[in-house]
Amino acid sequence: MNRYALCIAAVLLLAPSLGFTKEVTEVANWCSEGKKYLLFDRPRNPGDACKVIDSRCIRLNNYWCQKHTPGDPWEGAKDSDTNEPIQDPGKHAAFDSPVWSARAIAIDLRSKYTGVSGGKRKSEKDRLTSAFQIIGAYSPWCDTVGSVTETKDKTVGRSCSDGNRPGPNFAGRLCKAPTANETDPQNCIPGCNCPPTAARTLIQGLPGKTITDDLELFDKRGKPLPNLAIVIRNLAWQEHKRRVSDELVRRGIALLNEK
Repeated sequence: MNRYALCIAAVLLLAPSLGFTKEVTEVANWCSEGKKYLLFDRPRNPGDACKVIDSRCIRLNNYWCQKHTPGDPWEGAKDSDTNEPIQDPGKHAAFDSPVWSARAIAIDLRSKYTGVSGGKRKSEKDRLTSAFQIIGAYSPWCDTVGSVTETKDKTVGRSCSDGNRPGPNFAGRLCKAPTANETDPQNCIPGCNCPPTAARTLIQGLPGKTITDDLELFDKRGKPLPNLAIVIRNLAWQEHKRRVSDELVRRGIALLNEK
């Protein structure tokens, strides 16, 4: 074996320990899974379902666009040989099935709502219990619609602290929270996320709830309450304007404690 071949072999052997990831733009079964778990407003030929889906996350079986946590990839989105995460270039997890995606969002909501993550409890003030607080974590004021660095017409751009921001010559407005009346949608900037409006989507099907009320997603022991399934379905609609089946959400929640 020549030196070049030896180097390649060494890299392949070390790949798991080096933290390599597998990047994909879609998973092979996304279309068949979509036919099972996505709902459409009008009856259509099942073969047409895949033609109308253009969401990158749906093509990853990731209906809530969850990203991997560094060093702790989501279950159902790991390479079977290396145990390393499978994801797209934007680090969105690529799941074997949308059921694992439903589990991931349920886990994420439990962490945000209860304030417990990795067995550690955060302070009470760090808990996110209302629709307005939760949507602020998923669709923050600082981000553009679609998380593009700047809109095509260059009128607005991101101001989030993750580094993906317009260059120094950008002359448009930056997406950011208003200085007052954060729950008033009239303060939203076109082209930027609008948490007050998105939060109203989350409380659909929850009579009497306002966007600042406790959503009552989990009990004091961290067990899911009926409102959790409603909010998870609403989050999928908020993300893609696609409705997901009750069965998908039920199966994901059932896997909450799956290791």
